[in-house]
Amino acid sequence: MENLQKEINFDLIISDNYDDYSDLEKLISTNNFTDVFIPFPVDWHEEHIKVNTIFHSILSKLKKDFNLHFYHISVPLPIDIKGNYLALSENETKYKHNIFSRIYQSQYNTPISRLNYQLRLNAKNKNIFACENFAELTFVEWTDLLEFVTQNYETRMKPLIYNIDDLILIREKSNQIYQDWKMKN
Repeated sequence: MENLQKEINFDLIISDNYDDYSDLEKLISTNNFTDVFIPFPVDWHEEHIKVNTIFHSILSKLKKDFNLHFYHISVPLPIDIKGNYLALSENETKYKHNIFSRIYQSQYNTPISRLNYQLRLNAKNKNIFACENFAELTFVEWTDLLEFVTQNYETRMKPLIYNIDDLILIREKSNQIYQDWKMKN
């Protein structure tokens, strides 16, 4: 993150209290943030779900109203989820690919081409080259979806890792999990 911060120049604040995340809680409570961007909870990676549970716990305590935006990492967003997107040109997509491969060394074995294909698929029918999708959920929806994800982690989420390189199958599975959650409600 520090290398990325140097490359594209953004404010970087690193939490150093992993016992209760009180520094993160203080940061959120003392600033006038209007938007929160975190990974979408339908994901195979436990750390992405952990980010959701940490933020959920903090936002529950603070009772502040934020616009909640959820981005996909390796599991694409469900096709019919409401949200927004950030359009990317071909040059911006190449730049993102370049930064990812140079700076994000811990993900060296991640097939970056798969990520680029997802960005291109996200842009289908939008008359743009590629895009980052952001799902928008209310706090109540997020709470319920996060509970569904954690209850079904071992049987539904964790196995998604075996399908992430199959662009059609992973999209189908993401859609099915989301539909199953919606049907439950």
